[in-house]
Amino acid sequence: MRHCAETLEINLQPLYESIAWPLAKKFGHCYDAFSKAITDEDQVFEGIEMAAQVKEALMSQIKRRLSPQAVKVRSDFEVTCFSYEGIDAIKAALFAGEAAGSNKDVTVNIKLIAPPLYVMMASSMDKTVGIEALNKALDAIKMEITNRKGRLVVKQEPHAVSEKEEASLAEELKALELQNTEVDGDDDGSDDE
Repeated sequence: MRHCAETLEINLQPLYESIAWPLAKKFGHCYDAFSKAITDEDQVFEGIEMAAQVKEALMSQIKRRLSPQAVKVRSDFEVTCFSYEGIDAIKAALFAGEAAGSNKDVTVNIKLIAPPLYVMMASSMDKTVGIEALNKALDAIKMEITNRKGRLVVKQEPHAVSEKEEASLAEELKALELQNTEVDGDDDGSDDE
């Protein structure tokens, strides 16, 4: 409410009297009314007189502050296969894991950190749904790789990731990418002498 008043350069007291207090009386608390307004704006503000610009400013703040945020989940694991199929077996297992864990709500992504270490990530509105998706993916990878005489070792079980962990992973991936770029003096391995 305060932000709307400052943005529109109007007094805060009339906003509370005409919007906040009637909503609090109707829904028990303004927070409950604002949470419901995200999905059913017309029903929440029915019978409350306010200018269109006030409603627009208020809804933009409500959506920005109260919309649910996706939770990121992550798992680290190693996949190895020293049989004849080798890398093809690993690829097949990783693709099977992505397919098994992904659904309409969650998309599982697997990235190589440094052989044989991989990271699996997903975003979900519900933490348990995201963790279940990663567990399904790990089960599929394990089944596929063991059928091809390979091995899966889970280094870090699926868990919710903080922004700090996500930033450190991004830095680690960037550093590994820099290490793998060719520099002056790298040769193609042929000896023409």
